Amino acid sequence: MSESAYRITTLTPVSIGDGNTLSAFADYVLEKGKIHYINQQAIRDKMGEKSELIDIYVEGMIRGKSNTTNAFNLKDFIVNRLKLTLQQAASHSIDACSVGGKKELYTVVKNVGQSPYIPGSTLKGAIKTALLYDWLINEDEGQLWCSQYVNDFNNEELNKRLILEFDKFELAVSDSSLMRFDALEAIEIKRLNIKKGTLDIPQTREAIKDNNTCECEIRNVRKLIEEKVDGTKVYKNYSWEEFCEIINKFSDDSCNIEWEIMESFKEKLDNKYYKRLENFYSIVQKKAENNTTAYLRLGAGKGFYFNSVALSLFDTDTTDDKSRFLKLLKANGYGKVYKPQTRREESYDLKADQFPITRFVEIIDTKPLGWVKIEKIDNYGKKSFD
Repeated sequence: MSESAYRITTLTPVSIGDGNTLSAFADYVLEKGKIHYINQQAIRDKMGEKSELIDIYVEGMIRGKSNTTNAFNLKDFIVNRLKLTLQQAASHSIDACSVGGKKELYTVVKNVGQSPYIPGSTLKGAIKTALLYDWLINEDEGQLWCSQYVNDFNNEELNKRLILEFDKFELAVSDSSLMRFDALEAIEIKRLNIKKGTLDIPQTREAIKDNNTCECEIRNVRKLIEEKVDGTKVYKNYSWEEFCEIINKFSDDSCNIEWEIMESFKEKLDNKYYKRLENFYSIVQKKAENNTTAYLRLGAGKGFYFNSVALSLFDTDTTDDKSRFLKLLKANGYGKVYKPQTRREESYDLKADQFPITRFVEIIDTKPLGWVKIEKIDNYGKKSFD
């Protein structure tokens, strides 16, 4: 196998959405720990020209989209009206442990044959974010940009400069190899509110199960350093070890601030939530210390700091109450809550050591979503990506 081949292993459920949802009133039936995907063609064929059945089905779908307490039951309709078994009406099924209710099912990226994979664009974006973070915290120009930005975040030239720097990082990342359909599961995730110690706002998602593997190619990880007058371009090429060190530093710093916030509200959290999360983060951070394997997060539920370079700005703000950083957050719409009394969003007391207040976790084992590890399959040592 070529030296640009890498293995990706999911450490926790990974849900990379395709922007679509399925309805419990038309598209799937949840029964006995399984989600059964309905074959719409089989439904249409069975209904035939029976207008009364078509009307019932269509009305149930329409009402279900706007009202999850709708009395229409898709399974009953299939079994009692169409006289089909659930197995006859379903095209395929996946595991759905601890999933309940008639919620929309958020689906993930799959090929036409329903096999999930990790898009190269998703992985590339996560890698470039980590590379940019490295520039911000380790390079003089990056540190200067941070200090200027926290004091003047409306400066258009500073925004353009960051985009320009982001675009200097180049790499080619392929879509991953396809995984078996049974690598998918349906999970229920909830927001863990660290101030209240509660789990709320349930959401059902397709996700790639933990401990599943796929392969991809990552090539030419480099940064444009200089473009000469004659058009010649000078690049810095990253070795695998440098790549791992940068990725793991970004993940480690993001883990640390997440954990500092969790720690400050330890007494509010159910001990089982706290211990499970503490155990997971400590294991990942320990494994990442040798910088021969890269650990990062992908897809839904990554959270604020894993999804941006905001941590570099948080650390740059030296005010006691992080007032500049908080001003930046509020300017971008954070720190607002809907007030039923006034029927509008209003600002509330946003504090740096309480942000973000919530984070998504998968409720069965209280795992944070989206963690993967990337391993080099070959043994070519410290060669740069090529």
